[in-house]
Amino acid sequence: MEKNFKMVGDKLHVTFETGDKVFIPVGEEQKEVGEYKQVNVQIIDKDKIQTLIDFTSKEIEVSENNLKKLIQKLEPIKGLQEIDDELLKAMKESLKKGSKTFRDKMAKLNQRINDLDLKKGLNANIKYYNDRLADMKLDLKQLNAAIKK
Repeated sequence: MEKNFKMVGDKLHVTFETGDKVFIPVGEEQKEVGEYKQVNVQIIDKDKIQTLIDFTSKEIEVSENNLKKLIQKLEPIKGLQEIDDELLKAMKESLKKGSKTFRDKMAKLNQRINDLDLKKGLNANIKYYNDRLADMKLDLKQLNAAIKK
């Protein structure tokens, strides 16, 4: 989401556009027929701008710390090779249905499956935090530039 920060008089205007695709039901299906866009303007009083800056700075700090923790969790399993999702699902089902003796013997396989699931989740979270951090840092940069004009 792209934001625009601009001082208008003694107020900060934060403008951003949201939107999505529009679908309608046609029989049993949902057919895409277009999209909608909406422009939003947040108006922030001059005496509240520092609160926004502080909040954004704190969110950046928290996100950076969370990202570091995720990267540390990923480190021991990052070298694991991916396994086809269908094969992974079949192995999980077999382990659930197997006898106690079978499950005990397959503990290492089960741990590896769990590690692969964890790796996939961690990679998705790391991407989310990297994207979020980039957005917040850009917001903070634009915000500071807008109030200095």
